[in-house]
Amino acid sequence: MKKTIVPPIHTPKTTNLNRLKTTMNELKPRYPNDDEWLFPITTSVPIGNLTDHTFYISDDKVRCGMAFSVAYNTAKNSNNNKELCVNVSSMLCNVYGSPTVFRTSTEAALNRIGVRPSKVVWLPYMAKECNIDKNEIPQLEWPTILVYFSCCVLVLLKKFTDKESYSDFMSRCICDLRELVGFDPDAKLDIPFDFRRANVIKTMLGSCSTLRHDVIKFILRKSNWGDAEIGGVCQYLCAELAWSGMRHFSLINDVLVKPQSPVLFDDRVLSEVEDFTEASEAVASHICPQLYMSVASYFEMLMVHSSRFPTLIAVAQEVKKGDTSCARSSASDSEVILTAGADPITVKALVNLHNSNC
Repeated sequence: MKKTIVPPIHTPKTTNLNRLKTTMNELKPRYPNDDEWLFPITTSVPIGNLTDHTFYISDDKVRCGMAFSVAYNTAKNSNNNKELCVNVSSMLCNVYGSPTVFRTSTEAALNRIGVRPSKVVWLPYMAKECNIDKNEIPQLEWPTILVYFSCCVLVLLKKFTDKESYSDFMSRCICDLRELVGFDPDAKLDIPFDFRRANVIKTMLGSCSTLRHDVIKFILRKSNWGDAEIGGVCQYLCAELAWSGMRHFSLINDVLVKPQSPVLFDDRVLSEVEDFTEASEAVASHICPQLYMSVASYFEMLMVHSSRFPTLIAVAQEVKKGDTSCARSSASDSEVILTAGADPITVKALVNLHNSNC
């Protein structure tokens, strides 16, 4: 008698899990070239009055340090947020070869916040004309410029929740970068911007998607090409920014998806599982998944925001806290995950459900 093969029954819940597992397996870093970045270059048309500010640009590829030093000195001492943003933009434009690398995107970012770099000061050529005495302004050497450029990129693209976490993170990065660029081990090197200024830079300049895209493209390009002058710090920046702001993804994947937790089949979180699957697919299909949070638009960020699956996050965190054998999350434990909206009673019940079956 011929044996009848009964096909497996696929319920919506098992289909969702299979779909989610497939997506998470595809969630790998990609390194697109310049031609693959398909996004429109937009120019901002500001509404209202524009504030005029001075923009410092180097007129000498070899001696770019003076323009960078003047811009940094102005930025760190300024209490005017727009002036701060103008000079950070100037710092970005005075690191690598031609200042045109970031010129268009920084001007777009400045226009968005009502700033017009009306006076461009070319240094060192215009120093005397503008009463800039290089002996009165500390001139930064190339290793310091590389470190401070890296700090600008990190502040521009990474969100910090409080002063303490910002200070700890930047101190660690500066320590790593000092060794990477060959900085004098006996010399002191401070964090270039305090937490307040870092928040201003992230909020006012970092909100410009054109600038974020240009910065990401630049560090990816220089990292992939192995540029001898700046490639090392770009590789470091790519590694530091990879999967930043996405700890909740790896946490849910490590704690709930990989062991096929029964929590994922529970009706109480069915909608959250669907939302998480949808968010995972959005990230996995992105041109550069590991830097999704650095280049995503506001609406793309909403797609993956932790508020869409707070119960899953809360359950995963509680399970991880109580189970030392649980797979360690691949993301940084220093990232804070907000779980507002998760019902404590439901979370406790789901944690018990997971622990009784895993």
